[in-house]
Amino acid sequence: LWLNPWLLERPTVFDGSAVTWRHWRASMTSWLAGVDGIFKSALDQAAEHEGPIGATPNPYDVMCYFLQAALLGKCAGTPWDLVNSILHMNGWEAWRKVAQDQEPVAATQKLHRLEQMMTPHLGGDVSDEVFRERWLAGGT
Repeated sequence: LWLNPWLLERPTVFDGSAVTWRHWRASMTSWLAGVDGIFKSALDQAAEHEGPIGATPNPYDVMCYFLQAALLGKCAGTPWDLVNSILHMNGWEAWRKVAQDQEPVAATQKLHRLEQMMTPHLGGDVSDEVFRERWLAGGT
């Protein structure tokens, strides 16, 4: 099945907001995979790469330039600055930098939400301990 990727809805511009990172990353990855199926696994590998990504072999070199141009067009603020700072139009390195810049923030947000769910505040103006004691005693 051949699909013209220009018919797919393009991702919105990413401004570096931690709240929108995961949605934007999924949207961008899906759109790029529509352009070329190799992008999906290559983007995952680039994001997880431990150090700077240097020159890439064919066909990844052409995709590298396309990715850099796509990121420059779909990033703003700090992410755009990160992408623009990459030398030699290395889109893989740009993706790695943006992903590694955003992932710790997303992980911290998930951890905070998990902590909130595990230790909910149970009672308005009294401490949780006092609320629990009252509840166990049958009162409120």
